[in-house]
Amino acid sequence: MKKFFKVVLIIILIGVVSVGGYFVYTKFFMKKTTRDAFATIPDDAIFIVETTDLSKAWTDISESDLWQYLIKTAYFEDINKDLEMVDKYLKSNKIASLLLKNRKLIMSAHMTSAVTWDFLITVDLKDVAGQIESLESAIGLVPGYKMKKREFKGIDDKKPFDIIELTNETNPKEKIFISFVDNIILVSFTGTIIEKAIEQKNDNHWNENNYFTEIMNDLASRELFKLYFSYAQLNKFSQSFLTTEDDVIKLLSESLAFSIFDLNIQGKKFSLSGFTNLDSANSYVRALVNVQPGKMRAYEIMTDQTAAYLNICFNDYMLFYNNLLEQFAKDSPEDIEEIEKYKKKLDNIFKIDIEQDLFSWIGQEIAIFKVRPLSANSKENDIAIAIHAKDINDAKEGLDHITKQIKKWTRVKFDIIEYKNFEINHIAEKGIINMLLNKLMEGIDKPYFTYIEDYVVFSNSQEVLIQVIDDYIAGNTLSHNEKFQSFIDEFSNKSNISAFIQMPKMFTTLYFYTPDDKKDAFKENKELILSFARVGFQLESDGKKFKTTLLAEYDETALLDDDIEKLENQTKAELFNTELETLDFKIELTVAEHINGQCKKYFDDDSTRLRYEGNIEDNKIIGLWRSYYESGNIKNSVTYSDDKINGEAYFYYDDEIKTKKAVVQFEDDQIIDEYQGFYENGAQKTLIKYKKGQMDGEAQFYYKTGRIKIEGNYKDGLKHGKWVFFDESGEKIKKENWKKGVKK
Repeated sequence: MKKFFKVVLIIILIGVVSVGGYFVYTKFFMKKTTRDAFATIPDDAIFIVETTDLSKAWTDISESDLWQYLIKTAYFEDINKDLEMVDKYLKSNKIASLLLKNRKLIMSAHMTSAVTWDFLITVDLKDVAGQIESLESAIGLVPGYKMKKREFKGIDDKKPFDIIELTNETNPKEKIFISFVDNIILVSFTGTIIEKAIEQKNDNHWNENNYFTEIMNDLASRELFKLYFSYAQLNKFSQSFLTTEDDVIKLLSESLAFSIFDLNIQGKKFSLSGFTNLDSANSYVRALVNVQPGKMRAYEIMTDQTAAYLNICFNDYMLFYNNLLEQFAKDSPEDIEEIEKYKKKLDNIFKIDIEQDLFSWIGQEIAIFKVRPLSANSKENDIAIAIHAKDINDAKEGLDHITKQIKKWTRVKFDIIEYKNFEINHIAEKGIINMLLNKLMEGIDKPYFTYIEDYVVFSNSQEVLIQVIDDYIAGNTLSHNEKFQSFIDEFSNKSNISAFIQMPKMFTTLYFYTPDDKKDAFKENKELILSFARVGFQLESDGKKFKTTLLAEYDETALLDDDIEKLENQTKAELFNTELETLDFKIELTVAEHINGQCKKYFDDDSTRLRYEGNIEDNKIIGLWRSYYESGNIKNSVTYSDDKINGEAYFYYDDEIKTKKAVVQFEDDQIIDEYQGFYENGAQKTLIKYKKGQMDGEAQFYYKTGRIKIEGNYKDGLKHGKWVFFDESGEKIKKENWKKGVKK
């Protein structure tokens, strides 16, 4: 991006300096040339951006809300001078305005090595092409650059072309290469790209490519900007910013041919809308093209901490699956053999009918999602899959049969985990879930699973499932995130393939997969990357091709909002008050244990490890009771009267020095006055006012250093009034106003 504006500035300066007073003469009397700018673009372009009126394009960009926000970011600080110069020449210089009005500019991206890429910028000079000598002379006047010239002879060329090399005098490593092919000026930061453009100038590759021209004809509108994308280069391109080959990227690269988009900037949104066609390869995507789109709604049960969400939707899963098998039979018959062999194994050994027990109940969506790692135990390859069920009871019946048969024949022991009224089960056999989408499911062998509404949620991590359940119960789902819901409303609710990214939550994963030599640059541009808070991509079949939408939404507060969210989530995770409010710690005795006098309960009947102790009078718990960890350390000290907790209660960390975890005042089983929480180092963690068992009044949360982290107020258990957030240095970073749990 920075290079692009430097090139535009140089093109403008060259044009203005060289043409000057000759513009009118050349405009009306010069012999016209006919070479199309597209013809000079090499065949290995990854993507191409085209505008047919450079002057109007700049006006639309520079006056957009999105651009006004972007130029305030640190990323653009070092190019502001170039931007101001571009703006000056395009808006106030009549010669520049005339020169660039109705002028086509094309920017294409090309791989320059196995892991690097750069741009070629071409401008159709049209009626000023006859002034090439003046243009070349003007290049030597570009301030801050030293010029030299060399000759390059393309294939079958009778005479060589000049390639001009500009070297930045203050940074000799920065070079700009320029050449002229008839009426076209070629500019790049890589000389080999210029050479390739000269060699292929007569091939007319793009207009001779049937897949490309087919998709061009599908987009009837003629917006100011167009973007063309070649999927043949996608897999190679991805290796410039990923450390490993990605299966989804490889799938798209092998399946799709081209996309063509109208490019629009509206408000804070950058949108692309157009069409995508398929190449001749067999693929998952081709298996979907003849299947009607299905409804996507897994985001209604997904955690708000979802970083990326990819779904495949269909109105009939079995139709899609059979289409997929047909594709495999044509493209890789060995895969079909493996699938049939595995089906027989399941049937013969485990007595599992995979089509009946698994496929038959699948509804309209298979959604693969990545949850942001929130703890030290989280792994970057932890994923989850939500599968929509036509009837959740049929799904339970089928999966229950699968798990029972596997346990029976493998003797693998796994007890169903009961977690907050949800069951977490386990399929201890590799390959069963892979049957759904074959290689796309390879990262989720032997999964854990649970049921949420009419979805079965699988994961290779129990921790991920627990997080999904916790957030679902609390209502912290994507559908309850107003900004995400507003964003997803821009897309069709029925599709074949959709992908959505919450960029701030995706950053750690992207950074993890970024090559080491690019990590510093990635961190430097963190603010800009994360400010495009939400990115979405969707393919919707019409039976022959896919209607395609790509949308990126800029949010200048995204990074700060995400930091605040992480701060609140961290604080919430550290709180101990929920367990106290729900009285999970309260001692409940059986009838047999209600014997007057001292009562002691052990962890094991034959053990001396005490679990709790206290007194009973008149068959009621009374006085001071102590509970202990299995380690023998004291867990809490609580006072009872008539089976209810009253007075000050003390809670401790599991250590020998009896470090306080919380001090709480109770009255008839309800927290009153205040809740005090402490860190393991003894520092104050939390101070929250309570009234009749609910948070009500002032609340303060602290860092371990003792500095204030968050301060605010509650009313009837809900946030109410002003909330202020601070960083670890004590600086105020954000204010919020709430009214009865709703942010104003």
